[in-house]
Amino acid sequence: MRAGLQARLGARGCDLNRDFPGGGYGLIWCSAVLHFLSDPQAALAAMARGLAPGGRLLLAHAEQTDDPALAAQVLPFYGALRLRGNYLPQAGEIAAGMRQAGLQSVECLGRCDFPMAPVWVYAGQRA
Repeated sequence: MRAGLQARLGARGCDLNRDFPGGGYGLIWCSAVLHFLSDPQAALAAMARGLAPGGRLLLAHAEQTDDPALAAQVLPFYGALRLRGNYLPQAGEIAAGMRQAGLQSVECLGRCDFPMAPVWVYAGQRA
């Protein structure tokens, strides 16, 4: 990698319904995963615990919205998941869950247009 970060970057995988891989992370990126978990709040708590002090959690997830144009983009994919019982948070619910998990400085960084649907990106930091 041109930036010389090979020793500092890595990818880990796990089933967040059952475990979390280690801890001490400076950054955790979670994209469109909470929708598929049996207990999204428990997963948020595990991710928060997995961060090193000062570490940041970034989440990119679709949300239910009252904006008709955005709902028309979100619901074709995520509406079917919701009808099967999967989690589709209301606006602001992700940020509240991050705070409940003990993260600080939680903020919405805005909306991104992912291929399946628009998502909202949230950031929070472990104290």
